[in-house]
Amino acid sequence: MKRKSTSRDLSYLALPELTEGSAEELTEPVYERIASRLRELIFSQEIVLGDSLPSLRTVAAKLSVSVDTVRRAYFILIDEGIVESKIGSGFKVVGLPPKEKLLYREEGAAQNRVKPKQTESLRLCGKTLSYFRSDHYQTRPFLYFGETIELAKDRKWNSIVSQLNRMTWHHAGYSNPQGSVQLREAIAETLLQNRGIEADAENVVITTGTVQSLNLLSSVLLSPSDTIVLEKPSPNLVPAVFAFHKIRTSFIPVLSDGLDVEKLADCEDCQALFTVSSNQIPMSVCTSLEKRKQMLTWAQQKGKWIFENGMEDLFWSGNRIPAITALDRLGGNTIFLDSFTLLFFPGIRIGYIAAPKEIAKVLAGAKLLLDRTTSTKGQDYLGQYMQSDSFEVYLRKLNKIFVQRRDLLKELLETELSEFGLVSESRCGCHLTFTLTKEGVSDKDVKLLLEKRGITCRVLSEFPGEAGTNGLVLGFALFQSEELKTAISELKQVLRRLYAQ
Repeated sequence: MKRKSTSRDLSYLALPELTEGSAEELTEPVYERIASRLRELIFSQEIVLGDSLPSLRTVAAKLSVSVDTVRRAYFILIDEGIVESKIGSGFKVVGLPPKEKLLYREEGAAQNRVKPKQTESLRLCGKTLSYFRSDHYQTRPFLYFGETIELAKDRKWNSIVSQLNRMTWHHAGYSNPQGSVQLREAIAETLLQNRGIEADAENVVITTGTVQSLNLLSSVLLSPSDTIVLEKPSPNLVPAVFAFHKIRTSFIPVLSDGLDVEKLADCEDCQALFTVSSNQIPMSVCTSLEKRKQMLTWAQQKGKWIFENGMEDLFWSGNRIPAITALDRLGGNTIFLDSFTLLFFPGIRIGYIAAPKEIAKVLAGAKLLLDRTTSTKGQDYLGQYMQSDSFEVYLRKLNKIFVQRRDLLKELLETELSEFGLVSESRCGCHLTFTLTKEGVSDKDVKLLLEKRGITCRVLSEFPGEAGTNGLVLGFALFQSEELKTAISELKQVLRRLYAQ
């Protein structure tokens, strides 16, 4: 069908509101109405890219307005990059208008349009995306998850990656949804040696990270309207993942030695507990052995699940406390999950779940339904490296570096900033919490001023379920001594300025 010529037929330009004698009654200027109408026509493709608009005089005569009025309308579109004007060529459509500029609607169009229902999940996911901010992940103090630079120096890792990258078609097919056997065996061995968790390859399911692990557990082990207990405050995204599955959340505060276990007695209607036991995010609290035993007893006697996140659990000074899952021996009430984000780098996108074998098989089935499998090449990188002698050397090296940097940051906070707050006492992990004890300054104000000085700082008041705590979450693992000293000096200046005001 031949499309009408925009240079001759102007019926498409009709503006119902522009009737004789009505222009003075319009609250919006006539030239704005003409520009709005043209935007609508271009967006709906009644006028397409490349079309020439009618001349100023032609449109002015059609609409019974002045040439200057039409010119003003055309120049609005020129300023917006929608229309281009060249001498001898008139006005040509060269771009589409942004949706927020589409203010005009044909009479009756709004009444005839029925919008699809907006679900609670739609609103939740729209809000959740705002949690991601690229400036939170720039490798500068005090980021606590990022690229582990020491890995770049490891010859064995670089050799494995180089060799596998040359095998172009080696990873072209489908693989086991439960994950690479080699990698699962390596993870099981590491769980036993470093966490005391007795597992083999059949207990392990490979995922793309902690968020996917929580999605799988929510889909398989919990039902909509179930309730899960979370620590207060909670790691970012965790409550949103459960809300996405229509699972209710109940918060219990974190004390100086871990979760306030006595309050679990009030959670009879819950089905599970999620805990970051070794270096709680964001409070940097290590759950004591006694409380770990109490939490396990609660789960076993009440028939509840414990989802234990092993974030930051590999790096300790002094004796390691056994994981809750190690105390349970994967006996049926505990699930252990972790990722390789801290150990290697976030972009590797590999995590895992360790569960009783019958549960692991079901989770692998859910993995198949969700996204079939995790990157096979990445699994091969990790599997080969973790089964090499270099891996244990790398772990010991990282542990030494992290402990040294934690001790330095703790010393700097206690000597330079003791008048402003208190530092957490955690013995493991890659972040510390500095609680502001002097009244009158918001941690969000501190964050804003630090950002202007090129320093990344997460604050307690922005974490889900925050317990009225005012403080800073300070990562140290990725930074040399001089970087940490400079960052603390900047923080000291910011705090003095704010408190002086």
